[in-house]
Formats: sequence, structure tokens, C-alpha cells
Amino acid sequence: MLSGDIAVVVFCYKRVEHLMRLLGSLGKCRGIEDLPVFVFSDGPRGDVDSREVAEVRSLLATTQLGKSFSVVCREKNMGLAKSVISGVSETFEKYSKVIVLEDDLFLAPCFLQYMCTALETFEEESRVGSVTGFTVPLSFPWSYSEEVYLTYRASSWSWATWKSRWDNVDWDVLDFDLLQSSSRGIEHFNKGGKDLFDMLQASVESKIDSWAVRWAYHHAKQNAYCLHPRWPLVANTGLDGSGEHCAPTDFFDVFLKDKLPLFNKSLKFDPKIASLLTKYFDRRFEASETPLPFRQLIKKYIKL
Repeated sequence: MLSGDIAVVVFCYKRVEHLMRLLGSLGKCRGIEDLPVFVFSDGPRGDVDSREVAEVRSLLATTQLGKSFSVVCREKNMGLAKSVISGVSETFEKYSKVIVLEDDLFLAPCFLQYMCTALETFEEESRVGSVTGFTVPLSFPWSYSEEVYLTYRASSWSWATWKSRWDNVDWDVLDFDLLQSSSRGIEHFNKGGKDLFDMLQASVESKIDSWAVRWAYHHAKQNAYCLHPRWPLVANTGLDGSGEHCAPTDFFDVFLKDKLPLFNKSLKFDPKIASLLTKYFDRRFEASETPLPFRQLIKKYIKL
């Protein structure tokens, strides 16, 4: 049922309870027994978090999950951006498709079936840059009958992609000056959310350490979209104040549904449907009056 060239990649740092919930839900996903699981455990920043990192690694040492279960323990703290870019790139040396998770997610039992089916269905569709199991409550028009939809904005609350999409990402954003001087380019990028260009600029200026805003920019440059299910298959449990980059919020709370969406390979991009998600996030972030908290709060959605 599941392809042999797909791997599950998990990134974690120091939140053992969140990781335990993620691995528990991952173990209940149908099809997990067919997939290899690779975990990248980031190293401690010093004595301040060495105990918490040790607890995470103790849990991983006693975990058996998937077709195989491999753990890479970083000696030093890389930070999320370097950890994700290097970990995903290393996995792509052996596999052509990856499903990527972080420790603060909780999955519906049909999550892996959905992700694997989407990876197989849209592999040759270059307009689909990535896949996610995340969505928020949206009011779809009665005329929209599809059970999945495409958006401008790449998600990091569970995502999957293909080696062919990942290999040509410009992580240094060498064309930023060109983008900055183009109002049309900025407008195009910000179709995924009014915060995107500002965060890309902050990333380029080393004010924030973001892999995902660069991944989102790559989608925009390629005119590629992110595929979402119509109902949520993933919940984020990290918006409780325990994370590194966000304030507590219930704005993204969802109820999971264990129902596998139907796929239509000829799915068309509908800008009106895509704008529903963009407007949802814009409403949330426009409430912030100061730039820094604004960026810190959005940070959890695109995983800076």
C-alpha cells in the first residue's frame, strides 16, 4: 500500500512530553509499519537544558516504531533551521519523498495514508510543492466539492515533499535585493500572508533564524502550492507556552477527523479557496500592533 521510497522524519529538542504524544499518535497511524522513521535530536545549548535533552534521548532509546527506527543525536545545538535543512537533506540522500514532523504535533490515525497517497498522486505535478495534514476551520462555498485544496502558503505543521522540489531551493536567498525592489514580487509572495515578506527580510538580515519562510518563498518563486485536507488531520500541541518562538494561543485549536480525503489528480487551483486560509491568518496577525510579537506568533505556523 505504501511506497518504499518514503521516509518519516521527526525533529525534536527538549520537550519530552510533547514528543511522547507525537510518537504515540504516530504509532497509531495506519501504515506506519511500512515506513522507516528517522529522528533528529538537537543538542543542548548548555547546562540550562542538558537535563531536558537527556530526557528526550532516554525516551528515544526505548522507542521502537515503524519499519525501522533511527536516531541521530546532535552533539551541539544547531537550532531548528539548520537542523531541518540538514536533516531533510541527509534523508533525501536515500529516499525520494519525506514526511516531516516536529515534536509538538498530534496526528489522526489516517494521517500517513493521506500523506503517502498525496505524495504518490501529485509526484509529477510540479505545481504542488508540498503537502500538509494541517488546516483550520474554513467556510467553504457549497459549490466546492473537493476534499483537498491548494494554497499559496507552505505549511510546517506537518509537511511532505519530493527530492526534486527540495534540491533546488536557494537557502541563501540570493535574489532578495531583486525581490525587495519589486512591488509586484512582494505582492505575489504576500498572497500567502501579509507577514511573509517582512519575515523573509528579517531572515536575510539574520534577525530570525528561519528555514520555513525561505521554503515558502521558494514555493512563491516556483508558482507552487501547498496541498491541504479539507478537515484537520494534525493538531499542534505546542501553542501552550512551552515552545521557543510563540506566545500561548488557542487560535489554531482544531478537532481531528479520522477520515481519509478523496483525491482528484486533476485538482485545480482556486484562488478564492486559497484566499480563505490567507485571510484566516491575516485576521489573526493584524491584531498585533508591534512587529516583533507579530513575527514571533506567526513563527509557529511556518516554523522559523
